[in-house]
Amino acid sequence: RRYVLEDQPEFYVQFLTRRQGDDRMRKAQEIGGVLAAPLRGIDLALANSVKTDVALGTGEVITVKVVSPVAFLIGKLIVSNQPNREDNRAKDLLYVLDTFRLFENAIDELSDEADKILSSLGKAQSRRLRYSIRTHFEGVGSPTLHQAVELSSHTGGGRPQSEEQFRLIVQYGIQFLLGKEWAPEK
Repeated sequence: RRYVLEDQPEFYVQFLTRRQGDDRMRKAQEIGGVLAAPLRGIDLALANSVKTDVALGTGEVITVKVVSPVAFLIGKLIVSNQPNREDNRAKDLLYVLDTFRLFENAIDELSDEADKILSSLGKAQSRRLRYSIRTHFEGVGSPTLHQAVELSSHTGGGRPQSEEQFRLIVQYGIQFLLGKEWAPEK
């Protein structure tokens, strides 16, 4: 379930929780009167989050974890090539683009956090991250990048309308946030 800000409909909040156990258990869970989507593979995001209290319309106050934009972005890059996510890969790349655009003025402040998160990745996650960056953003890009640009052009919001613009924004974002060793070849 998305909770859309009425005065700025392009921004919304989505509540997530860790999915455990049987893969058939994909229904949203109600936590404090709020629907949360259960997802696997969000441990990186949850480990790099801050807790904050949120007052619900009922007056009840619940504590939620807010994911850091860096952990969110790295997580989306890591999962953007997973075989079981064909339907979400283009959206993953669009989220990466939007995160870079939203936090472009804070990249310097976020780079220390990026270093910390990158150094905490295991070998498998590091390989998946590097593979995704190369697959989608080096050379001519990937079919997923092409689909992400199609989504971008249909949703507007000042998003790039060409693969070249999309790729350049993400390439520079990766270079300045994650470091030159992670940057794709241009």
